[in-house]
Amino acid sequence: MNKYTKPYFEGKAFNCPHCKAYSTVKWDYFYNAYGGQIKKVEGYSFSNSTCLHCRKSAIWYSKDEIHKIFFPREVAIPPEENMPENVKEIYEEASLVLGDSPRAACALLRLALQELMKYLKENVQIYNELKNRNINEDIKEIINIGNFYQDQKEILEKAMNFVRLIGNKASHPSELDINDNPEIANTLFEMINFIVGEIITKPKEREERLNKLESAIGKEQ
Repeated sequence: MNKYTKPYFEGKAFNCPHCKAYSTVKWDYFYNAYGGQIKKVEGYSFSNSTCLHCRKSAIWYSKDEIHKIFFPREVAIPPEENMPENVKEIYEEASLVLGDSPRAACALLRLALQELMKYLKENVQIYNELKNRNINEDIKEIINIGNFYQDQKEILEKAMNFVRLIGNKASHPSELDINDNPEIANTLFEMINFIVGEIITKPKEREERLNKLESAIGKEQ
């Protein structure tokens, strides 16, 4: 997947929330009727960023050093291209609620991880023995039997456990208030993409390369 740069306040270039292209951005601010101080409503000030690729604008609001997109709806980074459809459906649902409730997004991403484990059990032979009864046990099994480079195993296990634990905290009262720290939710989207990349995309790419080599050797014989 190509590198994605999340829209950020007064950024010079990022991926447009409309056309998704990485583009230079032009900023404008809502001034008062006399062209002076930036106009505020109930303590909020507004601005808009215009994508120079598609020429569409995003409207931002700012208050107390917090800056968020008001329109269009804030979304997460795009899903990994090899993400299974049942997982992608939940991922995109989580993306749609991200701007309104990071906590709900985290809970949905935990569900997306569980759906990924069901997909692996039903569609990838080496994972047929997954029990799909306990997400913690499934994580350990995936790490034990998966086709991963050794130095990635620890990172992958941590990523899956972060999605599991934070998604669980999002569903229950806890000291971790995810709505007050939306970057946690944004990071979980990155973790889901990383997990899919390690478990599905990289083994698929390695297999495709080996098949090309086998085909080339066959032609030479």
